[in-house]
Amino acid sequence: MATRQNSYRAELTSHYRQKFNELQAQLPPYINEYLFTVWNTSQISTVIAYGSDILYFLHYLQDNNSAFKAVGSMSRIPSELLSQINYHDIDEFIGNLTYTRKDRRTGQSLILNAGKSRKSRVMSSLSAMFHYLRLHDYIAKDPTEGAVKIHLKKDKEIDRLTVPQAHELVDVIENNKVGSDRQKKFEEKTRYRDAAICTLLLNTGMRVSECVGIDLSDIDWDEQCVWIIRKGGEPDRVYFNDETAAALSDYIHLERPEYALDSEKESGPLFLSNRKSRMTVRAIQFMLKKFGMATGKTNLSPHKLRKTYGTLLYDETGDIKLVADILGHSSVNTTAKHYIASNNKKYGKDQNVYGDNS
Repeated sequence: MATRQNSYRAELTSHYRQKFNELQAQLPPYINEYLFTVWNTSQISTVIAYGSDILYFLHYLQDNNSAFKAVGSMSRIPSELLSQINYHDIDEFIGNLTYTRKDRRTGQSLILNAGKSRKSRVMSSLSAMFHYLRLHDYIAKDPTEGAVKIHLKKDKEIDRLTVPQAHELVDVIENNKVGSDRQKKFEEKTRYRDAAICTLLLNTGMRVSECVGIDLSDIDWDEQCVWIIRKGGEPDRVYFNDETAAALSDYIHLERPEYALDSEKESGPLFLSNRKSRMTVRAIQFMLKKFGMATGKTNLSPHKLRKTYGTLLYDETGDIKLVADILGHSSVNTTAKHYIASNNKKYGKDQNVYGDNS
């Protein structure tokens, strides 16, 4: 188990390192120095997100400020030049923030206005960087200090599914109740896979990144559990119920052989795409969003299924430490903040979201 999972993790880390190296080549040395300090306490994916936000900001400055444009190469922007911008520049950048998304149907790139959550994230990236640069005397003042604060509305209720809604979602996938006849014909090819993924996420609360990393050999049918690699890189066992076991078995025996390469019939990635390669996080996100729309639940995501599991488990047990341990949280504060609903309504008889609880 560990060798295969660590191999997948190594591939992922290699991909992230390549992206980080590409960022490094474009950024000034003092910003790379800052990013390395972030790496000491954060995942490399977080470092890349910070670096990408900062790179986007520097692009904006070069497009809209003649002094920055005159420098030429972005990696040569002197820190003294950053001291010349003020909170008006920050407000203007955040106010005009956009992002690019590819339309899956047309393949065209769409430029969309950023929402509050994206603006808040970018602002956090800039604030942390400028604070570091000011603290280490790279700049004379922090231009984000006087910038407009972005206040995000905090939901009083956890965004999750109820058990009836979870049943409806899986039923739609299993019985192919989606859209037109043409779409149903297309979805029929992967309905066992999609149902297995949805049921596994609902009944274990694992992260989608942990789900895509599972290999066929990571399933222990005797113990009825699956080995995964947690966010921090540590292996862990996650147990599943009979309904999940049935969904996995149906997919593995009735559908997976059609998509597995000859060398991977008995091994390799558990969840395969139509292209006979390991499914990606983005593919599962898109799949769930599609089925969510078919059931009237907009913005359905893997994380919403994770929250569904976590909140229902807490409603049943009242044990926050147990929930934190099963979800793989290093701190119960994370569990309390994002997974414990303000009320404790009982939606189910046990910790299984989708199953026969009669």
